Amino acid sequence: GGMAASGGYYMASTGSVIFADETSIVGSIGVVGGKVSADRALERIGVHAETIAANPGDPGAAARAAYESLLSPWDEPTRVRLRATMEGIYTLFLERVAEGRRMPIERVAASAEGRIFGGRDGLTRGLVDELGGLEEAIARARSLAGLAPDARVAVAGEASGLLEVLTDDGSPDSAARSVTFAAERFALGRVTAEIEPFVDSLLPLMDHERAVCAVPFGLSVR
Repeated sequence: GGMAASGGYYMASTGSVIFADETSIVGSIGVVGGKVSADRALERIGVHAETIAANPGDPGAAARAAYESLLSPWDEPTRVRLRATMEGIYTLFLERVAEGRRMPIERVAASAEGRIFGGRDGLTRGLVDELGGLEEAIARARSLAGLAPDARVAVAGEASGLLEVLTDDGSPDSAARSVTFAAERFALGRVTAEIEPFVDSLLPLMDHERAVCAVPFGLSVR
């Protein structure tokens, strides 16, 4: 993906091999918490909210159940409860990364606390295994799966690229979206043989934007 930090890195950390471009953002091992409290604002307009605990014999039940509620105040008990929840999530994040990356949790902690890194720094810190993009990752996945180097694969997710970003006007009929969609269809093996040569010539545009092509239209970048 274009972003592999925070939750994206949480999911990627258990991968057999993690690739990252030099311009990738990786890490952000941390957690942010908080809540919005509108109880005093509502009181000013005459709206009073009362929490009724399911267990009336426990005086703290209502506070525990409603500590994230919009209708409960941002008080010290709420702050303590929220901090404990955040610390639990943070510890779990460290443990998951340490397990997935097969490294001591202390080493993971040295790159945590929400810090982000570029691909090369991520490699140095052990957050990723190799520098590369989708093409290299797919090649490694084929190899690990025992598939032929030219085996067809399905790439899930939205198409992206400089051409699409510059010309995306929200219309599914825009030239860039049509080109990207056609190339994506070819990659997934769902186009007819008659247009394969044409679409094949456009695929380099999706390979890290390294191709220079002559096209029958112009792009004005302001």
